[in-house]
Amino acid sequence: VCGQVCPNPCMDACSRGVLLQEPVDIALLGGLSQEISAPEKDPARKEKVAVIGGGPGGIAAAWHLALAGIQVTLYEREEELGGKIYQCIPEDRLPREILSHELDRFRSLGIEIHLNSPINRKRYDQLCSEFDAVILATGAHAPRLIPFPGYEDVVPGIVFLKGINTRSPINLEGKKAIVIGAGNVGMDIACEAYNQGASSVIAVDIQAPASFGKEQKMAQALGTQIIYPKFTESYSKKEGKLYFKDGSHLDTDVVFISIGENPELDYLPETVELFRGYVQTDEYGHTNEKNLYAIGDVNKPGLITHALGAGLQVSRTVLADLEGKPAQKRSDEMIDYALIGREYYERDRMSQPKDGDTEALKCMSCGLCRDCGICEQSCYQGAISRQETEDDGYEYVVNDDLCIGCGFCAAVCPCGIWQMYPMEERNV
Repeated sequence: VCGQVCPNPCMDACSRGVLLQEPVDIALLGGLSQEISAPEKDPARKEKVAVIGGGPGGIAAAWHLALAGIQVTLYEREEELGGKIYQCIPEDRLPREILSHELDRFRSLGIEIHLNSPINRKRYDQLCSEFDAVILATGAHAPRLIPFPGYEDVVPGIVFLKGINTRSPINLEGKKAIVIGAGNVGMDIACEAYNQGASSVIAVDIQAPASFGKEQKMAQALGTQIIYPKFTESYSKKEGKLYFKDGSHLDTDVVFISIGENPELDYLPETVELFRGYVQTDEYGHTNEKNLYAIGDVNKPGLITHALGAGLQVSRTVLADLEGKPAQKRSDEMIDYALIGREYYERDRMSQPKDGDTEALKCMSCGLCRDCGICEQSCYQGAISRQETEDDGYEYVVNDDLCIGCGFCAAVCPCGIWQMYPMEERNV
């Protein structure tokens, strides 16, 4: 799913794309997951965790906690899991069969799922008393609107997209459409407007468009114009005109607005700290209430990948809290491109087929040891040795008494994991 709907900033930073030719295609690589079953769960534990919200963040949190043996119960107010992935992302960008396969794999973990289950204050209080921890992952679904004259006749973009995915679209045959907001969702709206028969689509924004990557390219390829900066003054549905503060106007039959959404938090007590309508948390996902956590758009706006990452982080936080340990954040370090041994890798051949397997082989494993053993073999002093770890893993360890600081290991490493540092002065 990620490879299909994410704007893929990872591909922009991919070492292979920077150093050689093309980055690893994350969409093709992600396709391999279609052939993989869910991992085995750890032995069952007695702790119980409730997850409110079945979007990407809630699904990720429930998934990782269930794998750790926690008894997880997930509550979703809609008829299907997926949140905005299911409700708003057009099927031409995320085919239903891919999403259904991912959701089936999620269900295979045996998580207790309650669909069509909105949470009110009374039910929220019950969950807090029945479970050892509660995770808020209800997302943001209340459209933001600008109260200019005529805004009542503007169609919220999220409503338009949900209508398409529920097979009740707005008929735009032969109509001119304007989208206020030129982010990635605005581009989705533009594409879908054309799919529903619109004759033209213009996206306006107060600043340079926040959209990028395939979303913007797809919209522009269909004919979408992007105009900025444009500050809306008013909209007259009767006249069919959208007026701007610079004195100009555009003719239109329908206006959509896509400037984000706000969380719907009326089920929460006033004791839960909010800031500008979002639940406040620390970097680990803790709220100010004991055993209450919040992730995803209910905490702050972000990409689907941000919600997925927050789900993983909060699962680790909850596990640490249940075990009485300090919460920790994953701390992978970015490495410099210059540390990667590009000479070990070949450029793509034009005749080479592109699929998940070939894309996986292209990965440079930058910053992550691929257990090639070159460093151990190249060390003349025998200072590097491969050692098994308790978790059935391995690590390459340096004997400081044998190491002479020649730097061969760093020079020959394909992945850039060895780095040389100045020797600290020490008493002999």
